[in-house]
Amino acid sequence: MQLKSIITVFFIISSFVIEAQITDLQKISKGRFYDSDIIRDQNNNIKGYFLLFETDKVAKETVELKYVVLDENLTKVTNGFITEMKFESLLIKSKRIKCSVTLNKDKLLLRLSDEINGGMANEAYLRYRILDLKTNELSDLFLFNKNELKLNPSIDRKMKNYVDNFSQEMYFFNDIGLVVDAKDRDDKTKVETRYISSFDDNYKELWKYKYD
Repeated sequence: MQLKSIITVFFIISSFVIEAQITDLQKISKGRFYDSDIIRDQNNNIKGYFLLFETDKVAKETVELKYVVLDENLTKVTNGFITEMKFESLLIKSKRIKCSVTLNKDKLLLRLSDEINGGMANEAYLRYRILDLKTNELSDLFLFNKNELKLNPSIDRKMKNYVDNFSQEMYFFNDIGLVVDAKDRDDKTKVETRYISSFDDNYKELWKYKYD
């Protein structure tokens, strides 16, 4: 791990903990540091930390990532590996995969996106996974697009399909669980409808609420 990456992770953690209990971040994971986030409960209490590293390039546009979950005392809770696509072309290349997390009971919602270095918006190919902290089971990729939750979609990274491969915002809301804050635009009338939908553990819609 590069010294810059070690220092970055150290200050992320030590800024929220008086005495850092990790003296050698090489013990957390070998590889290139990608991103980290603080795990908070619904009352905004710190419950731990989520760290993401690149450990290998499997193929073109495909990387192996390692995630590490620490509790509020910086003790490792669990870790595992993810195989993810990362945008790469002659003109535009993703610098890294960004990740932020939200907690609901014993599950983490991972918000993943490509950080683009080029003329596009800073974030591309927004998608999600759910990590069960009890079992360390990681869900398939999913996203919400065109009024539909798509499980394990085929993300081809072609620019003409860019909009279809970008999720609308999803998050865990208190004890309700997984929800999406969505927009639906009627191409004929040009009228935009906003709504919130809730989903169960099998990604089936439970209810839908329209708002202005």
